Amino acid sequence: RITIYSILSNFNLFYYFLVLLNVARAAVELRFFQNTINKLSFFLGLILTLIFILKNKVNFFNLKFLTFIGVSLLWCFLQYFKYGSLDPSYLFFYYYQIIIAYSLVFVLGLKIFSLYEYFVVRFSFICIIAWAINLLAPYIVDFFISPISLTPSYGITKYNIGVLSILNIKELDPSFKFRNPLFGWEPGMGASFVSVAIMFNLIINKFRLKGNKGIVILFIALLSTMSTTGYIAILCVIIPFYMLNIRKRKYYPLMILGFVVIAFYMMSLDFMYSKINSLFSTEETRASVENSILWRSKTNGHEYLYC
Repeated sequence: RITIYSILSNFNLFYYFLVLLNVARAAVELRFFQNTINKLSFFLGLILTLIFILKNKVNFFNLKFLTFIGVSLLWCFLQYFKYGSLDPSYLFFYYYQIIIAYSLVFVLGLKIFSLYEYFVVRFSFICIIAWAINLLAPYIVDFFISPISLTPSYGITKYNIGVLSILNIKELDPSFKFRNPLFGWEPGMGASFVSVAIMFNLIINKFRLKGNKGIVILFIALLSTMSTTGYIAILCVIIPFYMLNIRKRKYYPLMILGFVVIAFYMMSLDFMYSKINSLFSTEETRASVENSILWRSKTNGHEYLYC
């Protein structure tokens, strides 16, 4: 059984815990493995990674791993040959994160999936409670969370203490301020974490919903994010998984019909329709896409190398 004590006393669990918080990108101090915004966090993350690798004697002389590294290096070389630009810092963090991912899989193996689901369920439970309190009585959150809050990575987040984020509801558009970012820097990020956790939960529990408290928490968390990304992702995850695991094919049409009805219902919600419509109608979005295409098509002026 995983407890707070076991996380703090087991270095491998603690390291994985920090990696999850780092990926959420919600607080500057917790971005251990991404960039040098906070130099202390960066060096601490580097030291922890070295300890993790040496402690577990991670073997990098793996044919598949070395093949992947070789192919990616070739791709980066071709990109450099085409654009004439190479950002050393980007390449460093690109391969740094690959090494972290490989090391985690090497040490934890298949446990990485159950650990991910375990942490996200617990984080989501805490975030749902904090989100509800913030909507009903934000002064309570201000009183308790403000003194211990870390530095939010982005302006839309008011507070972050690692396992939960609180949006700055007074500064946001009314249609946005009711959304729950969970422990990510924004609701879409939180929904992405939860969507993956739902997939792992269903696999671990062999698609059993009865007595599955984790799946209930995750679905409530997903609903609270009000994220189009999360809703669409979860439909794409659930439909094929249930079709692969339901033996009686006669239920396929009924199941697909049910998901279609749910999808249409979700798209009819005010915040969903307005968000999707804005993506295709606003000048700002079109300009952003056009600029992105032009940026990638140029042969110079690249700040980062996308491999």
